[in-house]
Amino acid sequence: MFGHRSDGRKIKSLDPLFYAIPHLMPRRVDSMVFADMNIEMTELDRYVKEKRAECPDISHMSVIMAAMGRVMAEKPFLNRFIIGRRIYARKYISVCYNILTEFGPENPREDIIKLYYENGDDVFTVTKRVANAIKDMRETAAKAQTTSGLDKFLKFVFHLPTFMISGAIRFLFFLDRRGMLTKSLLDISPLHSSMYLTNMASLGMGSVKHHLYENGTVSLFLALGKREFTPVFDRDGLEKTKRTMNVTFTVDERVCSGYVFSRCLRLFEHYLRHPEELEQPMEIRQDVK
Repeated sequence: MFGHRSDGRKIKSLDPLFYAIPHLMPRRVDSMVFADMNIEMTELDRYVKEKRAECPDISHMSVIMAAMGRVMAEKPFLNRFIIGRRIYARKYISVCYNILTEFGPENPREDIIKLYYENGDDVFTVTKRVANAIKDMRETAAKAQTTSGLDKFLKFVFHLPTFMISGAIRFLFFLDRRGMLTKSLLDISPLHSSMYLTNMASLGMGSVKHHLYENGTVSLFLALGKREFTPVFDRDGLEKTKRTMNVTFTVDERVCSGYVFSRCLRLFEHYLRHPEELEQPMEIRQDVK
């Protein structure tokens, strides 16, 4: 309350312009910026293929998640969020993403996984955490059991009388804006995360320009497209065909400057071109006071 939250701390040492921007653009949907990257996959394809014997669960997605987590660990300003027109440094790094636990053309079941990064993580620990989370979610769903704390909470809310549901949800967001939402709810909420990731490649689709959620604290959405063969030109104008993947970022421009965000994108691309560097333990740096 009054600027204090369990998931973030209020930043007090930024340029005054940063504190004015949330008042000029109070809504997250007013502040969305989209950035497309077409990433060459040659080195990432090679790396995943070579590491399968050592780490059978490794995938393009787990390497990308490890790369994005490391970028946020090294560039903590990307992990800020704005709520109640205040700027916060998030106290953790997390990612949310959807998986299909039941397949079918008419009524597939989709569940949300929320994972936290830890100091010292590398590409292998992230891969293991991702694989275990997906396995546990699908095994639980196969037993027709409630899969998560989030499901249990939503079932409770939507068993209320219809006229009470909208009021209950508005009340929760009211508490969130004032820093009064309980830590147990913040921990399971997909709307309170460092980033949200959607893997459109698993559906055979290109990346999408996804919106940010107005409620909650997600300041970054990452959409992965399918891998395709595209023409690439060198400095001499000679054309080659290489495998690429389109990645689309949606970011709340109020959390950091465009220059800083561009540096984060270049670092993300660097790690996908040099995935061996992700084998080093990452160090989570602290944002400014």
